[in-house]
Amino acid sequence: RDFDSLCTTHPTASACSVRRRCTSGGVSGAYCNPWSLLHSACSAAWGETLSDSPECASFKALCGSEQTAVTQCFDAQHAGVPRLVPTDKAEEGVKQLCAAMPDMPQCPKGDDADPLGTLSALCLSMQMTGCEAWSDDA
Repeated sequence: RDFDSLCTTHPTASACSVRRRCTSGGVSGAYCNPWSLLHSACSAAWGETLSDSPECASFKALCGSEQTAVTQCFDAQHAGVPRLVPTDKAEEGVKQLCAAMPDMPQCPKGDDADPLGTLSALCLSMQMTGCEAWSDDA
């Protein structure tokens, strides 16, 4: 429920982008696990900046201490998505790439509803300066 709320409030978050691909069948596997996605969005250890959002309060209360009895907090099976580009870095990457190459068909024509998806599409189409944070072999 917290993750649903987080993705409603922060739909452009990278973890929410992964979730959309998981629910659409575009990707599958351990990182589609809700705990993994929650770690990706709410744990500063994964580079995301949403850890202070109200939607992450329960996660922080459960997993903010090594004394917790909640095994998902520290179980590697439920860890966040490795090398997931944080939302702010995905947004900045899209801005920079599209400013440099505005005619790229992947560049959004208005607000970008999926910065991670857009960055992925841009970097898959052509490896270029600005794709350092993103890698298709990550």
